[in-house]
Amino acid sequence: LLQGSERQKVPSSRRRRQTPKGTPITVTLALSPPEPHPSEEEQLTIRLTDLDAHYSRVFEQCSVTEQVLAKIHAFAAEFGLEVSDTQKEMGTVQLSGTASQMKNAFHVQLYDYEHKDGYYRGRTGGIYLPSSLVEHVTGVFGLDNRPLVKPHSRKRTANSVPHNGFTAPEVAQLYRFPQNLDGSEQTIAILEFNTPQPNGYLG
Repeated sequence: LLQGSERQKVPSSRRRRQTPKGTPITVTLALSPPEPHPSEEEQLTIRLTDLDAHYSRVFEQCSVTEQVLAKIHAFAAEFGLEVSDTQKEMGTVQLSGTASQMKNAFHVQLYDYEHKDGYYRGRTGGIYLPSSLVEHVTGVFGLDNRPLVKPHSRKRTANSVPHNGFTAPEVAQLYRFPQNLDGSEQTIAILEFNTPQPNGYLG
């Protein structure tokens, strides 16, 4: 059992059906770094003396080892999954396959749910991995695609006063936004995440 992977269904949601076997799914495996991170004092000392050396060491310590990658490739091949992306320095590997393959690989039951804000694919219970792999994995994300953010945009007229908020010029002033920019070809997103689970697991 992958520690912290237990999930419950969204409150007030209703299970509609089992997720169709052929549904394409891509999951991301978050991997633990092969070496512990240096202390803050050590990081500061390296950063002040040689910034390039600092980043090189961080990447080296966080990079996934070839031995771990070999285990993941063997695991993927066993269940017919494709290793679709590998970010060694970020410590992530993506696996792609069908809902049926994911079910067999991670020993989960996937269902389509309906709730007041729409639909999502979800699971309950935990995720299981081989003993040779579970010690290297800290999370599996993507099996469950329940909504984690909720839009709070509101329409307003030019003369209306925002309720418990700020106008765009007020926000610009608070953040000292440059006066000579008009936002052309720029996109800004503000995300408000739900309250985390007690174990902090979101995948």
